[in-house]
Amino acid sequence: QDKIGWRSEAMHLLVFVSDADSHIALDGRLAGVAVPNDGLCHLDEKNAYTHSTDMDYPSLGQLIEKLTDNNIQLIFAVTGKWLDQYANYSSLIPGATFGQLNKDSTNVQDLIIKAYKGLRSEVELEVKEQLEGVKLYFTALCHDGTVLPGQKKCTNLREGDKVRFNVSVELTSCLPGTHTLLLKPVGLRDVLQLEVTARCGCQCEAAPEIASPRCTAGNGDYTCGVCACSPGRLGPRCECASGSGGDEECRAEPEAPACSGRGDCFCGTCQCHGSEFGRIYGQHCECDNFSCAHHNSNICAENNKSCSCGDCLCVAAVSVSLCRCVSVSLCHCVAVSLSLCRCVADSMVCVSSLYTSVTLKKVYTCGVFVHATRDCVKCMHFETGRLNETCGQMCKYMLSVVTQLPDSEDVNPNVCTFSNENNCSVQFMYSKDTAIHPTLYVLKEMDCHNPPSVMGIIVGVTVGVVIIGFIVLLLWKMMVTIHDRREFAKFQEDRSHARWGMSTNPLYRPTTSTFRNVSYRGTKSDDKSTVEIMRHDETLDANAVPWKIRG
Repeated sequence: QDKIGWRSEAMHLLVFVSDADSHIALDGRLAGVAVPNDGLCHLDEKNAYTHSTDMDYPSLGQLIEKLTDNNIQLIFAVTGKWLDQYANYSSLIPGATFGQLNKDSTNVQDLIIKAYKGLRSEVELEVKEQLEGVKLYFTALCHDGTVLPGQKKCTNLREGDKVRFNVSVELTSCLPGTHTLLLKPVGLRDVLQLEVTARCGCQCEAAPEIASPRCTAGNGDYTCGVCACSPGRLGPRCECASGSGGDEECRAEPEAPACSGRGDCFCGTCQCHGSEFGRIYGQHCECDNFSCAHHNSNICAENNKSCSCGDCLCVAAVSVSLCRCVSVSLCHCVAVSLSLCRCVADSMVCVSSLYTSVTLKKVYTCGVFVHATRDCVKCMHFETGRLNETCGQMCKYMLSVVTQLPDSEDVNPNVCTFSNENNCSVQFMYSKDTAIHPTLYVLKEMDCHNPPSVMGIIVGVTVGVVIIGFIVLLLWKMMVTIHDRREFAKFQEDRSHARWGMSTNPLYRPTTSTFRNVSYRGTKSDDKSTVEIMRHDETLDANAVPWKIRG
């Protein structure tokens, strides 16, 4: 901090530019450097690192600790060859981003600007000093109304957007004393300090009221503020017998779940569950004040409308276009402002495409509901998706799987479609009846695109390679044969036109030599003056060859 000179309230950005591999702890041992890194700067007057040959490289854990302690957000700007490696680093380091750097580094400024905008448009919580025996469960409530269970990050934020996080703390073991947890946004100075004190036992359990009058004429023991009912008794105050009052009185329809799946049936009466999003009420727990459509992150768009059992109700008279509407209790507005309603003959008439202009009956469209309902279809019908673990709390619908989607005035004529994890197209419709809970009609048959056969692809590619190789060899053999035939024909033609001359080898010596004896004076008839000398073997040396003299 004293070397760099960052202000504590400033946003700290660190840009790492490289076109090479990285080094981490233990790599220095290859050069004989075995001293672990101490995490200090060790800079000289020129801000150059002085302990490169004295200490090993820092570990990834040390880097994360220093970055988070000083609220530094790291930007990796690396060439394409090492992009995957540094992308893995950025996924491990809180608040880190990465981008591909050109070979001439001309886009480094664009990378910094893009990374800065990305960092400023998202918020993520991090936990410092995690305690053993304590589990934290996060739920992100983003600016657009999206609820993300298990997530602690919201993206695509703009200036002025508000984000909420619900954090639940669970103790898996009894911790003595008081412990501190720190929650903070990545890259910011703000810190939320939680002090956790474990209560490993309740004092009220030591002295229960046996057969307490608080439990309906002594039908249970009153312990820690609740009634532990005697056998055969039910209810919060043990007011019901187990055989009295069935679930039939708690069902809106014979095939509907008891208390719409959002409450418990006691003595024929629904006891609705609580919800962190609002109030659940109604004879069969079919109503709530938070299932209405949202607009600009507000339920029912404006403050002068309230959500009642899934409908947005206009609760105040409003004058529009120089006319005054006396009664607007019948104007049901969904996710739009009152400016889309106008006065005709002292009555409100909706002019938006979301409504009919006479009866003001709500018409649901896929554009409004498909994003809010497809996750519920996934978890309720397929038991998958991001809401699978909290499906009972987040999805307030009745599910009906049909072989054919119904054709009714209560059902949107447009079919909503999405693709599931198996790349199958799922079709569903949304129905709203004021008497029962909203219903999702899901088409049983899905349009699935079968994935290609891996074995077929392998066999096809192998056969194709073999056939292509055979064809190439055949073409090569044909070309070689044609070339050899042409060369042989040319040779034969040259041979037929050849004219060879007759000559004698100058090195050749005949096997018989004739010498004339000049001193011999014989008669003409008996001419003995010629001496023939023949060699028996031309291959022998002349000095070793025996001579034969005739005459």
